[in-house]
Amino acid sequence: MFLTWRFFRLLFGFITVAAVFWAALSARQLVGRHQQVLILDVTSEINRLTFLPSVLAQDPRLINLLEGQGDVDALNDALALWARRSGAEFVFLMDGSGTVRATSNAKGPVSFLGQNYGFRPYFHGALNNGSASFFAVGATTGEPGYFLASAVANAEGRHEGVLVVKARLQLEMTPKTTTWLVADDLDYVILSGRPEWLYRPWRVREGQGESALSQRRYEPKEMGFALGPQMGGVQFVRQGISWHLAQVGKIEDEAWTLATLLPVQTFMLMVLGRLLLLLLIAAVFMLALALYRQQRRQAQDLAREVALATAQLRTAQGELVKAENWAVLGALSTAIVHEINQPLNSLRFDLASLERLGRLAPARRDEGLVKDVLQQTRMRGDRMARIVETLRLFARGHSLKREAVDLRSIAQEAVHRLREERPNTAQDIHMELPEAAVVQSQSAVLLVQVLVNLLTNALAATKGQDAPKIDLRLWQDAGAYGFEVRDSGPGLPQDLDLDSLEPGQSGKPLGEGFGLGLFLSKIFVERLGGVLSYSYLEGTSCFRLEFGDEHA
Repeated sequence: MFLTWRFFRLLFGFITVAAVFWAALSARQLVGRHQQVLILDVTSEINRLTFLPSVLAQDPRLINLLEGQGDVDALNDALALWARRSGAEFVFLMDGSGTVRATSNAKGPVSFLGQNYGFRPYFHGALNNGSASFFAVGATTGEPGYFLASAVANAEGRHEGVLVVKARLQLEMTPKTTTWLVADDLDYVILSGRPEWLYRPWRVREGQGESALSQRRYEPKEMGFALGPQMGGVQFVRQGISWHLAQVGKIEDEAWTLATLLPVQTFMLMVLGRLLLLLLIAAVFMLALALYRQQRRQAQDLAREVALATAQLRTAQGELVKAENWAVLGALSTAIVHEINQPLNSLRFDLASLERLGRLAPARRDEGLVKDVLQQTRMRGDRMARIVETLRLFARGHSLKREAVDLRSIAQEAVHRLREERPNTAQDIHMELPEAAVVQSQSAVLLVQVLVNLLTNALAATKGQDAPKIDLRLWQDAGAYGFEVRDSGPGLPQDLDLDSLEPGQSGKPLGEGFGLGLFLSKIFVERLGGVLSYSYLEGTSCFRLEFGDEHA
């Protein structure tokens, strides 16, 4: 009996340790998946408007106002229009002293006009380095936001002021089993799924509160987080009286810290669930073993009883005992599989549901269709990631990646993308492509984006025509190459000059687009070393992209 109870105690201890390790592995995988998605979500959100300040800062109306020549009211209206179309909360212009000279909320109940924000780090960063970003609670509005700043330079390249875009960071993912927080470079929590954690120190270090107050970022709170030991890549964290398991990552673009936290209570429930499951499996196994031993003893007793019979009876009896034993084992195996199968299926379902992240098609849909949608979503996500990365490098003035580009595939990809997005109208696009030509280009992503912008304008220009005509032609001639986009639309307005095009100007009616398509296309082509020109002759509009071998 002593050995029996000792065996059961050892077995229970082993099962408990196994349940803890199983729960720890599951918790680490769960937190890790949420961590990866949150990092992508935060990075995507902070990069959403990264390119906007550097593009808008090129508007000559800004430097004209800073030099005392502009119309303040007209510029206020332009800033308000940019803010509405881009989704930014505010857009405002500061002079070299940090005083706001024009703002998108000039006509609102709370205006930034005349306010001096020279104490903000983003002001000095942009003025000295060309661009800067910063998270803080608004000194005037009292609302938190993400500030993106870009220097405004005069004709000699001297920085005369700073254009600032303020945006609200809104994360779409709200996990049910975990929570999260983002800490800034001072290690204060600035974003979180738990509002009561905001502006508490993630890590306590000397002078961080004074820095936050001197820069007027926010009002720091006490009682931050206490970081405990690490185990298997998971950090134990205490906030108040609550303990969490946390996985910590970095937001590289801003030197921010992102932590995904799982409450210890949830972890203990995971341990308990797995412990009960393992105990159930062990109980079924022990029951099966006991039944097997009992059947074996019965078979042995039966064999001894028939040992006195004839050899034929002993042989028949032995076969009968074996058949009976196998039948018992088969029934027990079926019972074990039945008991294990349901929780395993539930675990697989939970894992699949987590991988969908709440964004997948409903489970009632055909699995093949769901996989197709997932594949398309991943492809579009990869494409968007490439575009965002290229625009981020472009906006910050970094070198763009050079690669060998098949000009035919560039044209085909642009048309294919539009036919996917606009199947009813994009079928009118006709491509005229010669033999395949591979040239050196700075960025395939930007070339495709330029063609998509121009073809989109052509579709808009021919909208409503009975027989619209849109042609995309690839040409190559004596060391030069490029594209032509022709359409049968009415052409650009006479007062819209492509050479002096400004952000916000558009040939479309108000409310259709940002008014940045042609402007960005012109900047992209010039950055790639080419020229974008426009002509209108005999009812046909023509945009022409031209590159030379030395720019390829």
